[in-house]
Amino acid sequence: MENDRKVFNNVNYIKMKYFKREDWTCLQELIDLSERIFYDFESIDKNIENEIIIFGAGSAGQKLYQLYNKNNITVRYFCDNDKSKHNIKIDGVSVISPEQLVQLSHPFIIIASTYWLEIEKQVIELGLPYSIIDIDQGFGEKLNDIKENLEKLYEVYSLLNDDRSRFVFLTRLKAIIINAEEYLNLVSEGNEYWALPQFVNNPNEIFVDAGAFNGDTVDSFLYNNGGNFKKIYAFEPNHEQFENLRNKTNYFMRCSKLPLSSIECIQAGVGERDETLSFYKNEGVPAGSTFYKDFTKFSSCNMIENIRIYALDSYLKDIPITLLKADVEGFELAMLKGAQDIICKERPRLAIAIYHKQEDLWEIPLFIKKLVPEYKMAIRHHGTIHYWFETVLYCWI
Repeated sequence: MENDRKVFNNVNYIKMKYFKREDWTCLQELIDLSERIFYDFESIDKNIENEIIIFGAGSAGQKLYQLYNKNNITVRYFCDNDKSKHNIKIDGVSVISPEQLVQLSHPFIIIASTYWLEIEKQVIELGLPYSIIDIDQGFGEKLNDIKENLEKLYEVYSLLNDDRSRFVFLTRLKAIIINAEEYLNLVSEGNEYWALPQFVNNPNEIFVDAGAFNGDTVDSFLYNNGGNFKKIYAFEPNHEQFENLRNKTNYFMRCSKLPLSSIECIQAGVGERDETLSFYKNEGVPAGSTFYKDFTKFSSCNMIENIRIYALDSYLKDIPITLLKADVEGFELAMLKGAQDIICKERPRLAIAIYHKQEDLWEIPLFIKKLVPEYKMAIRHHGTIHYWFETVLYCWI
């Protein structure tokens, strides 16, 4: 039996129709289209006279049932291989066994399970029509997240200072909605952290680099600032990268005949409060090392160290910082919460990564705007190899 599952088989059509549009209203249209394709409403429409069965009575199947229910699609039964679920009801819908499927007059099976491959073989052997909802990639959750936070996202969109920012922001949201990161290539540009004129050529800069890695951002800061600055504070928790950072900055200071105190390298992370946390080291991709435990399931973090965390409000108390850059692997909002006083008092220019967690797209801009309503905001995207990465929020007075 041929699988009726539909995918985005006319990507060029979607690109032409939606990705050149710069109006906010196109998002809801794209969400509706994406849901129809992802949740396979087309197959449902074709089989509306049949008995709709969701094969998989776990969390994925139950989420799918809720969505179908909201769209007035009647689900006759759940089906599951787990015998302990047979003859129980979920949201008033009975769970039946696979053997009972053949007793139904005109069943149409929607497979919603991480065990979809095994279930597909079962359904094929039974000779029944079916479709597969690919819930394994987590795309459905991302899509629902966007839907549920459209008002907050529109608030961020309305705060942005220029047309380029609004287009970049919309493009990132569209890429999420149709799960197509390659579209971010349409808005990617170079000079990360220094893409706006307000962020270069400031000779009296007191620069804070949170997530300094091996010194690459300090390097680019010095290049874009003509080597002129007043003081640099560079925070990096990873021991190996911290050594690279310190060696690189010491070499620069010796060559420039600057006091070694001009650049202060701190082997620590930054967060909401002063504390010690577990640091998950990614040996394969050191830049992916993180304090954010949820990220470890997506990477090869195989070593754990206890690392000191500082709140910038305590470490940099009474220091009139002028520029704060942060790319700290999902800890950006925590860092900002630990820097509220210094941000409100000094109003430094900010260049903050907002790509590690989807909610960063709205939580970080709205948090900053609440702290300092006078901030102007722009968004630029700098990803070139991994397109989901390197979206930066720029703030200035």
